[in-house]
Amino acid sequence: MELDLVQIGQIINTHGIRGEVKVLPLTSDVTLFSKAKLYLGRNEQDSAIKTVQFESMREHKNALLLKFTEIPDLNAALLLVKQCLFVEAKDLLPLEEEEFFIHELYNAKVYSTDKEYLGIVTHFQEIGEGGVCKVEKDGTFFLFPTSKEVFLDFNREEKIITIQILEGLLDLNKKK
Repeated sequence: MELDLVQIGQIINTHGIRGEVKVLPLTSDVTLFSKAKLYLGRNEQDSAIKTVQFESMREHKNALLLKFTEIPDLNAALLLVKQCLFVEAKDLLPLEEEEFFIHELYNAKVYSTDKEYLGIVTHFQEIGEGGVCKVEKDGTFFLFPTSKEVFLDFNREEKIITIQILEGLLDLNKKK
């Protein structure tokens, strides 16, 4: 039976000598780290994906410090850097109307209200009440906020986002 896994975090560093890891959460429901069965791997198709047993969690500078039973020290924790944490999709909270999971945005195609293809979402960063999506196309990228003025629609089935291009949005932050 293949698991339907959803990424809820990424291990970005170690912390201390007792095996704690610093995790960038990709969910607003951080209780998932302690309540759900956690899986660890490079991606959801990783053939070496394994379960880890949650021991403790605390907040630290916009990240979480997690301790797993299987990770006794710094050396073991170092092997986990850049790995991802997953839960089964069935463990996620149900969504309200017009809500979506952050992981659903990745690889979504972005179009303007004029139906111009702008690229695909490659990154999301939560900032305050909203967030910012990074869109890449042909070696360039731009950022757009997920505010209601810009982020107009997300078609989950087709993975298409429609945005309103405010004056200067594309030129202001486009990089090569």
